[in-house]
Amino acid sequence: MKGSERNLSRGFLWAERAAKKGDARAQYNLALAYLEGEGARQNLSRAKHWLKKAANQGHRRASTVLRGRVAKRLERNLRSRS
Repeated sequence: MKGSERNLSRGFLWAERAAKKGDARAQYNLALAYLEGEGARQNLSRAKHWLKKAANQGHRRASTVLRGRVAKRLERNLRSRS
């Protein structure tokens, strides 16, 4: 594992811990990591889960992402897997 990959994985773990404790910014960042597959495998259903959590706490960017083009992409990908 390269140093940059190790740092991404470590950052992902810290974001995950904070997200599970209810930190909206960490939930948003974790969602982005799942969307892009950085620090973890891409997982669109997990991305949507964390975006919803952050948006429910008033995180504006998370709300925007859920309403925007990413939401459409998430829905298409989730439907194609069903």
